[in-house]
Amino acid sequence: MLTLHALLVATCLMCAARAALAQDVLDGIDRKLAYASSDGTWVVDLSLMSDVTFYAQDAPAQGLLFSDNDEYVAPRVAAFLDVGYHEWLVLHAQVAADRGFDPGEASGGDARIDELFVDAHLTDAGRLSLRVGKFASSFGGWIARHLAWDNPMITAPLIYEDVLPMTDRTAPLNDAAFASRRNTIDKQRDWVPIVWGPSYTSGASLSGSTDTVDATLEVKNAALSSRPETWDVFAGGYETDPSVTGHVRWHPSEEWGFGGSASRGPYLQDDAKPTLPVGKHIDDYDQTTFGVDASYEHRRLQLWAELVHAKFDTPVVGDVEALSGFIEARYKATAQVWVGAALEPVVVRRCARHRRIVESRYAKTRSGAGLSTHCPSRSKGAVQSFGPGRAGDRRRTSVRGTVRALVIVDCCSSGSYLYRGTYMVSAQEALERLREGNRRFAANIEGGTVPATHPRRDALPADQMPFAIILGCSDARVPAEIVFDQGLGDLFVIRVAGNIVAPSQVGSVEFAASRFGTRLVVVLGHSQCGAILATLEELQQPAENQSKNLSSIVDRIRPSVEVLMRTELRNDLNVLVKHAVRANVGASVDHLRHGSEILEQLIRNEGLRVVGAEYSLETGVVEFFDYVNAPPRKQ
Repeated sequence: MLTLHALLVATCLMCAARAALAQDVLDGIDRKLAYASSDGTWVVDLSLMSDVTFYAQDAPAQGLLFSDNDEYVAPRVAAFLDVGYHEWLVLHAQVAADRGFDPGEASGGDARIDELFVDAHLTDAGRLSLRVGKFASSFGGWIARHLAWDNPMITAPLIYEDVLPMTDRTAPLNDAAFASRRNTIDKQRDWVPIVWGPSYTSGASLSGSTDTVDATLEVKNAALSSRPETWDVFAGGYETDPSVTGHVRWHPSEEWGFGGSASRGPYLQDDAKPTLPVGKHIDDYDQTTFGVDASYEHRRLQLWAELVHAKFDTPVVGDVEALSGFIEARYKATAQVWVGAALEPVVVRRCARHRRIVESRYAKTRSGAGLSTHCPSRSKGAVQSFGPGRAGDRRRTSVRGTVRALVIVDCCSSGSYLYRGTYMVSAQEALERLREGNRRFAANIEGGTVPATHPRRDALPADQMPFAIILGCSDARVPAEIVFDQGLGDLFVIRVAGNIVAPSQVGSVEFAASRFGTRLVVVLGHSQCGAILATLEELQQPAENQSKNLSSIVDRIRPSVEVLMRTELRNDLNVLVKHAVRANVGASVDHLRHGSEILEQLIRNEGLRVVGAEYSLETGVVEFFDYVNAPPRKQ
């Protein structure tokens, strides 16, 4: 089996390398699949995704894999369509063709609409929105990242995949019949999990948000554990009273997030009616589910944890409870490789209402580790293995290897397709890193960056992963990596005299922000800037035979400095230079913010932030500012 895993890893890396060669082709497709009207009223975005998963395991299959074979291949092709009208109305559709929503369920092939809904933003800032249609549940924390590029373990956690000894199509005959299920092999086609995958049920939701809190309340046609065939209300999936689900998430900082969920609704299908006790209806039996979740993201490390408790009102038997949870981690070793791990326990018990006792039925755990690769050409491969076991006489061990070669074509005009599946450092976190690094530099404190030794260079990824873009001056006294105490591969640095913005500089910023997902751009000026002094000299006494190339730099600085020359500042050269440096930085910031359609869309939709900064040659301190024409700092 180790040989098989080694082969799968090698296959993944080969897929990633081959996909990188197709970058230009995919970029061409991206451009052709997007449309925006000239007045911005309509925007259409079509994305395509293809992935192939190979399972190698000991039979019988685990979780929601519907195959009795030791090896199984599950190809999938998906399309995502977004149609936007102005900024307040969006139609979204997700269509898939594969061998079943759960691998192997439809071995002859299946095509379906997984999601189809309309989003209406009820406020200008989008803080309150209404969604109507067929869409993923808001319950828990995993569903929000269930798509292939966000899920480090490829398969879903046990909460969302592993079936419990609960049936939704028939009622248990008696207590003994129900108790005997502990000695029965999982029956994927008869039993249900706590939550069936992303639960693409139909209904409506209302979502609201503040700076630190997000909340969603939804009313759906089926319970969380319901099967995919009941999700579509137009295909007869409305046999019971609706289910109500709510989720609240608090994110006190960029790194931390905490959530709580609750859901209640009938889980039995119409087929169960003949097996119910006399006088009972399927609406009399609810699934009540509570959950808490937490997440932490810092630099290359991501952690997720979730704990869910479910209670099923079960005919004849009484209440059956399940407690399940997981801890998942992903560490981004390089720009192309991440390592993931998970630990997932499940406990099922039956609570006898009248006897007031709790009988432990069975427990199981699953742990796993994964290795995934990702490259800018949107290819992803992964290998993961699990060793699940049942307690007591049900213990068994199996190993499942998964290889997924993922190709994503996402023509979102912001360029977000280029970094999906890669953890991005937020603008705020990047800014804090730069501030902390400059504090070390200014205080002559040895930093935590790794020197440029041969091992360091060898460890660098084939594709860079900068967390900040620095547009700075060419002045030899202002090397950005040293000023911010950063190492190789940390910063994408663009240097030009006077930190001006010309087409080549705009294109460089666009390239880094789109390709690497970098979310902070800093325009770095400095005191005693030679380009500023040259511009002032040119304004005061124009040169007769100045180089055209040098003039092109002066001409870009001139507009922000000419205004100052008409004020009292012209009488004090030192003060004039200080204001001119800050004004020139502000002009470059403004140009980047408003002179590129790509950057404007990234700022508006993807969290890109462009700020100004000034480095003091005298003190070594960098001062950041986020507005144009800011006054100089006091000396």
